[in-house]
Amino acid sequence: MEWKLRLKETLGAVEAKKISTPPIYFATLDEHGLPQVRAVQCVGFVGERRSPERETGSEQRVEDPLEHLDPPQASWESALLCFSTDIRSAKCRELARTRLAQFCWWFPSEQRQFRIACETYIIASPESNSHIGTPTSELEALSQCFVHPPAKGTSERFSWDNECGYHFDRLPNIIRGWHVGPPPSAPCDDNTVPFDQLPLSRTSADHDLKLRQAQQNFALIVMKPKSVDFVDMAQQPPTRLLFESGEDDRSSSWRTIPLNP
Repeated sequence: MEWKLRLKETLGAVEAKKISTPPIYFATLDEHGLPQVRAVQCVGFVGERRSPERETGSEQRVEDPLEHLDPPQASWESALLCFSTDIRSAKCRELARTRLAQFCWWFPSEQRQFRIACETYIIASPESNSHIGTPTSELEALSQCFVHPPAKGTSERFSWDNECGYHFDRLPNIIRGWHVGPPPSAPCDDNTVPFDQLPLSRTSADHDLKLRQAQQNFALIVMKPKSVDFVDMAQQPPTRLLFESGEDDRSSSWRTIPLNP
C-alpha cells in the first residue's frame, strides 16, 4: 500500500533525526454528536515489532514506541494502526456507539501530514470485565484479513490476547498506575489518589493485585484505515494525494487520487 510506504518512510526519517515521534490527534463523536479530539501516542502497526520487549515492570520509560521501525523476522505485518488506552475512558464509550473516527498525524520535521479516516475496534485485555470490547468473532475475521504471518504457509495464528499483553508489558509503571486510579475524566474529590502515588512498585505488598487491576482496565484501539489524505509540504509545489480503499479493503483495491494542495 503506497500510503503505508509513505508513512513508514516518514517515521524512518523522524527516527533518523533522533527526535520523538509526534502524537496523533484522534477525533470521535460524543453522545451529542459533538467532535471530541485528543492527542494520543500511536504505537505503530498491529503485530509489527520495532524494538525488543523490555522486562515486565521495568521502571524505564519507553521514550518513543515507534523506534527501530524495521521489524525482526518473527514480526507479523499489517496495515492496522493502534494505540493503548484505559477502557473506562470516554473515547471507548464513544467508539462503542460510533465505530468511525478520524485522526491527523502531522510531522513538523518532515512537513508531512496524514489525515486518516478509519473504522475502529476496541481490543479489551483477557482480564477485562468490560462489555465494551469488540466481539471475538469480529476480531478473528479482522486478523484473518489484515494481519499477515511472518512466513507464507505458516500454521501460526495471530493472537489478540498476545498483542494486548505485548503492549501492556511495554507500559512504564507510571502509566500502569493510572489504569489502577480513578476513571479518566472523573471529577476529583477528597479520596482521589495523587498521581505521584499511582506508579506500581514491585516492593509494595499489593503489587500483584494492582497489576491485575491495571490489566483489567487496559485496552488497545485498533484503527483500520478507509481513506488517507496525504500532504507533503516539503515538495515544491506541495504534493497532495488521496488514497481510498475499495469495498474489500485489499491492498490491490486501493486507488490513488491526486488533489490540489
